[in-house]
Amino acid sequence: MKNFWNSKAKEDAQFYIATWRGYKNASLDGFFLSSQEALSYVPEAHFTLLPGQKMLEIGCGMGRMTYGFAQLFDEVHGVDVSGEMVKLANKHLVKFNNIFISENNGKDLKLYPDGMFNFVFSFIVFQHIPDKEVINNYILEAARVMTGNGVFYFQVNGLPDHDISTNKPILFIKRVYRKYFRKPIVTVRRKINRQPCGFEEPEWTGSNFSKEEISNLCSSAGLDVVNVTGENSQYMWITARKPSSYI
Repeated sequence: MKNFWNSKAKEDAQFYIATWRGYKNASLDGFFLSSQEALSYVPEAHFTLLPGQKMLEIGCGMGRMTYGFAQLFDEVHGVDVSGEMVKLANKHLVKFNNIFISENNGKDLKLYPDGMFNFVFSFIVFQHIPDKEVINNYILEAARVMTGNGVFYFQVNGLPDHDISTNKPILFIKRVYRKYFRKPIVTVRRKINRQPCGFEEPEWTGSNFSKEEISNLCSSAGLDVVNVTGENSQYMWITARKPSSYI
């Protein structure tokens, strides 16, 4: 994951962070101003803003959403698996004295002590992580670093995983075809046409979750699931609150 996202940061960080906004969008102002959507995520998460609060963004990239959150919270921390993304974030957000961006190992939040944050956020990050155990660990870690009554608001890919219902021999054939035939052909065609590549890699295709599956992971981490929206879509949002009695 670190190698994949470092390469994408060097190729075209803005595009791979916000792909739906178009390829080679060179406007930095437009890129960061699009973070105004962050202003709506906090009320959607049923979170009440108060003075002195701190938040953490998991998978902050070059700081698109972080830029928006800095207008709401006294202190905003961001982590990303890509050191190249972190360099870009620190370069472009240097004027903010309440933003702190760090590179992590892509699987935990050991950089932070227990109970540090009131709000933890992640968007278009977990959908790119191919190992569900890593996502589970991030949920456990989010619970650890939050204060009592803190909120973890995050997005996962909720589209049905059709491979689950496929019998093993057929699934094996499908995976061989994808890896050794479709992926090379698509990659070569994109390179010839000078188009972005990597959409066939596991670091991009990531993981899918059902509502029940992701809710169970939150519950196992000791978090109360307050709300789930976007079930059976790519953008399934989960609001999970840490009880004040969390142990």
